[in-house]
Amino acid sequence: MALPLMAFNLVNVLYGFVDTHYISRLGELQVGAVSIMSNINLCGSAFATGLSAAGMALISSALGAGQRKRAGQIATTLFAIAMLIALLISGSCLLFPRQLLTLLNTPQDIFEYARQYLIGLAPNFICVYILTIFQAFRQSGGDTRSAVILNIAASILNALLDPLFIFNFNWGMMGASLATTVSKLLVCPIALIGMFAPQQDVRVDFRKHRFDRSILKEIVKTALPASTGTFAMEFGFIIMNSFILSYGSIIMSAYALGNKVSSLFYIPINALASAPVPLVGQAVGAGNNQRARQCFRETMLLGLGLSVGLLAIGLPLTRPLAHLLVGNASSELLENGIIYGCFSIGTIFFMVWINTILAMFNGSGHTRSSLFVNLLRLWMLRLPLLLFFRTFTDLGPLGIWMAMILSNLLCGIISQIWYSFHFRRLYPVN
Repeated sequence: MALPLMAFNLVNVLYGFVDTHYISRLGELQVGAVSIMSNINLCGSAFATGLSAAGMALISSALGAGQRKRAGQIATTLFAIAMLIALLISGSCLLFPRQLLTLLNTPQDIFEYARQYLIGLAPNFICVYILTIFQAFRQSGGDTRSAVILNIAASILNALLDPLFIFNFNWGMMGASLATTVSKLLVCPIALIGMFAPQQDVRVDFRKHRFDRSILKEIVKTALPASTGTFAMEFGFIIMNSFILSYGSIIMSAYALGNKVSSLFYIPINALASAPVPLVGQAVGAGNNQRARQCFRETMLLGLGLSVGLLAIGLPLTRPLAHLLVGNASSELLENGIIYGCFSIGTIFFMVWINTILAMFNGSGHTRSSLFVNLLRLWMLRLPLLLFFRTFTDLGPLGIWMAMILSNLLCGIISQIWYSFHFRRLYPVN
C-alpha cells in the first residue's frame, strides 16, 4: 500500500526542488511568496482532504461489509459535493485575489508576486478535487497505483512546463502557477473516465444512484470534522507565517527552503502513515478489530526504523541540498534555511507517530478525533509556543524552529493517550 505512495511523494518532492530552483532565479522574495501561497493552496484543498478521508472510511467500510451498491452511492454523492466546493473556491480565488491576500495581511514587498501566483493557481483547485476524489475511490479498494500514476504524470509535466512558462513566455510568477494548473488539466480527463467507467467496483453513476439524504448526511458527518481539522491546521500555518514574517521576508524564504529540503526525507514517512487508512476501514467494516489495531503496531514499528535511518542520512545532507536549491542566495537565507531543515528532519518520528494515529481515526470514520489532534498540534500547542518564545526569549528565528519540535513531541504524547483510551474502547479485542 505504501510503496506506490512513496513513488508519488518522491516525484512530487523532486518537482518541488525543480520548482524552487526556477522560482529562486526570479528572486529571494518570490520564494517567500510561494511559501505563503502554499498554505493558501492547502486551505483551499482542505475540503478535498476531508472528503477524501470520508470517502476512504465509508467506501472501504462498505466494501469490507460486501455492500458494493452502497459504495457506489457514496462515491456518486461524494463526487457531486466535491465539484460544487471546487467551483466555489476556484471562482473566489480568480475574482477576489487582492481581497484574499489583504485579508491574510500579505506583506507589500511580496504582495504582487503572491497575487500573480494566486490567479494562475485558481483553476487548479478543480483539478486537485478531481484527482483527490479519484485517489480516495481507488485507495478505498486497495489500489494505490492508478491515482499515483496520474499524479506522477502531472508532476513530470509540471517540471517540464515550469521553465517554458516562467522564462520562455516571460510570465514569471503567474507562469509558475499556470504550469501547475495546466499539467493537472491534462491528466484530469483520465481520472474522470476512471471514475465513471462501468467496469469499476466503485464508480460515479448519477442515473443509477439517485440522491439519498441519508448518504449525504453520513458523508457530511464524517467529512466535516476532517475538513475542519485540515482547514484549521492550514489556516493556523498562515497565522504561523505571520510570526515568521515578523522576523523579515528573508526568514520566510528560509522557512520555505528548509521545508523543501526536509520534504525529501519525509517521503517514506508520509506514505507509510497514510497506507493504513483503507486497511483499517475494511477491517472495521468486516468486524476484524484485531487486524485494525495490528495496523497501528506494524506502522509504528516500521516508522521507528525508517525515522532512525532518515535522521542519520538527512542531517549531513541538509547543507549541500540547500546550496543545490538556491546556491546564489544570501548567506542569511541559506544559514537559516539549513538550521530549520535540520530541526524539521529531527522531528520526523514525531510526525509518523501523529500521522499514524490520524490514519487510525480517519480509517475507522472517527474524524472528530482527527479534528482534535489537528487542533491540538497547531492551535493549542504550536501557536502558543511561538508566542511564548517571541515574547519572553531572545532566541529570534531559533524560537520558531524550537516551537515546532516541541509542539510535535507534545502532540504525539497527548494523541497517543487519546488513542489508547478512545480507539481501544470502541474496538475491543476478545
